[in-house]
Amino acid sequence: MTLYTSNLVKKVIGFTGLSLMCMQLNFAQIVDLHNLKGYIKKESIFDYTGALTASTIYTSNKGANQPPLTWMVGLNTSVSLFKLINVPFSFTYTNLGGNYKLPQTPNQFSFSPTYKWVATNIGVVNTTWSPYSLNGHQFVGASVDLTPTGSPFSLSALYGRFAQAINFDSTNQAFASASYRRMGGGLKVNYTKEKYNLGVSVFTAKDDANSIHLFPKTEVPKPGQNLVMTYVFGITPFKGLTLSGEMASNFLTADLTDNSEGDQSQYKIVGRFFNIRNSTTMTKAGKAALNYTLTKPQATIGVQYERIDPNYLTYGSYFMANDLENYTVNLTQTLFNNKVTLALNGGRQRDDLNNSKGSKNSRNIGSITVGFVPNTRVNLNVSYSNFTAFMFIKPVEQIYSPYPIYQQSDTSNFKQVNENANFNFNYILKDNELLNRSLMATFSYQNANNSVGDVIQAEGGSKIYSSIASYNQVWKKRGLNGSLTYTHNLSSMTTGQTVTQGPTLAVNKTLNKAIRIGYGLSYIMLQIPNKANATILNNKLSVAYAQKKFSVQLSLINQQKSGAIKGQDLLGNLNLAYQIK
Repeated sequence: MTLYTSNLVKKVIGFTGLSLMCMQLNFAQIVDLHNLKGYIKKESIFDYTGALTASTIYTSNKGANQPPLTWMVGLNTSVSLFKLINVPFSFTYTNLGGNYKLPQTPNQFSFSPTYKWVATNIGVVNTTWSPYSLNGHQFVGASVDLTPTGSPFSLSALYGRFAQAINFDSTNQAFASASYRRMGGGLKVNYTKEKYNLGVSVFTAKDDANSIHLFPKTEVPKPGQNLVMTYVFGITPFKGLTLSGEMASNFLTADLTDNSEGDQSQYKIVGRFFNIRNSTTMTKAGKAALNYTLTKPQATIGVQYERIDPNYLTYGSYFMANDLENYTVNLTQTLFNNKVTLALNGGRQRDDLNNSKGSKNSRNIGSITVGFVPNTRVNLNVSYSNFTAFMFIKPVEQIYSPYPIYQQSDTSNFKQVNENANFNFNYILKDNELLNRSLMATFSYQNANNSVGDVIQAEGGSKIYSSIASYNQVWKKRGLNGSLTYTHNLSSMTTGQTVTQGPTLAVNKTLNKAIRIGYGLSYIMLQIPNKANATILNNKLSVAYAQKKFSVQLSLINQQKSGAIKGQDLLGNLNLAYQIK
């Protein structure tokens, strides 16, 4: 499998060489060559540590596109020179990626040399700069972070392949489309002082229109190009008050095959180094927050505003919410010598910022959480939230007419309510050198319903109740612990009520501080609407062995189903690990 294109190889080699030159120059500044012999005697020249892992999973239930046996091997290690230069290295390979292609490979290879304030990543890299530009997207290439000691400046740069070229293949069950090779890079600079910080970043990615030649008959993908510039700031004018914000300008060309140029004057300086086409759009996103912390009483008050333009999309993120505006207020306070913690949140969200959709949505957000810890034995937490979403369906005349006469036309107003309540309780009955006994109980409630005007709709509503009660006991000197848990879940919908309940027994025993044996037994009863009831019996046996450098874990689960759901499944999992040094 080819991971790099020739152009990328040249850039990565040049980038790596530059990093190594910087390492060598800095190393010459730190180590006195005249006293090198004494330094070598004092510090070890070469040191390494890490782990080699392997795992396999077997299942008798052959699902769609799922092999009965899957395996994965991995290596994580770190090499150190003179305890100054560290080179972490990681490698992962699995048979899940052996029979098909994906835009991002499941097999990973990376190493991360570091020296003082220079950190690099080479191979499969995952980097986050901003939620509006580069946000956790995997790419194959290299990145560097420079954080000079004592300097207010920090710099980050990266370059690599964000998606590999994949021709359309009707037999590819995992990816039923086509993908262009997408190359991307970026630069980020931050300036941080005691009371303020400033930052700017530029991220760009572009598809290679000539990288694939087979396309699906429907939904033919178009090659595109993206450029995102972000600006961040933070300021603390006085103790306790913090003002922060971020703004992003996003330029996106949806179709590079359309050679007709767009309006260059609209984009001014950006048009000099970005391909402006008729399909090029500019969108913006940003947020600002103000927080104030009080010492007496201990409390934090904050407000935040966020806006993301419609159709905002970045090639540096797998998912991007857009066309929204948020207003939020929050309060956190501790009372009665930190025994009580109170958290309040409220706000409003709306979409259709350009007033161009056929419907308009808005949401009211509110939540309260109270934590009570009177002593070391009792822990109580209660929370409630109510999220109300409104949908205003516009008449066709209003969508296409600029005249306000249609603002009073008859419309349909939908409202969706999502109500949640949670209760958590932990109580330690006894705790000494020999024994620990505790009780745990949780309860959660969720209510979702829809209404038109003031009339609640019979269809589409649901209520879910979930409760768990557990007793736990630990015999400390015997290396033995056990628990008995009962779970009850009730889901009420228009189609009827579904009830899932049953007990679970779990026992674990440690032998000779090296072997740990566990056994679990659960009996689940299902009540399904308009169907006969069903039961599921689970038996789980686990064995773990660990001694110095080597460890192994084996688990077997046997599941027997009867009643409305019949069948028997077997699941096995084996994990091996070897510590290097």
